[in-house]
Amino acid sequence: NRKPIKPNQGIFTRKFSWDIGVRSIIVFLMTLAAYLIGNKTSLDTGRAMGFAVMIFSQFTLIFSIRSSNHWFGHRFFSNRYLWIIIALVVLLTLCVMLIPGMQEVFRLAPLDGGQWWTVIGLSFGTLILSEIYKQIWKSTQRSA
Repeated sequence: NRKPIKPNQGIFTRKFSWDIGVRSIIVFLMTLAAYLIGNKTSLDTGRAMGFAVMIFSQFTLIFSIRSSNHWFGHRFFSNRYLWIIIALVVLLTLCVMLIPGMQEVFRLAPLDGGQWWTVIGLSFGTLILSEIYKQIWKSTQRSA
């Protein structure tokens, strides 16, 4: 669907750089929100929630960035290697967050069910905000 990049044009176009900046701010805000929510319980809980949201938000961004239209489409399951890597990183992240010895090393507190739901919600919040940004960008390009 997309036009190829011009041979004399680098990969870091103005739009691409802008996209990275906006999405980085979105991840930062979701991570900060998780940290502040968890920090009401304890510093280690804040760290754990921020850590989880920062990592899991990256997965939601992968799907948002892969498609210029909607994130869930016919190509959602098309990259088997991407899914293998995601499963591996989720497994490693859960090891860090759930194994008591690893929690001590990273100074993370175990999360309760409500805190996990907050992590999931904020991580998907990254996807939602990224998709809203994408639609706003498209509408400004059509009107320009």
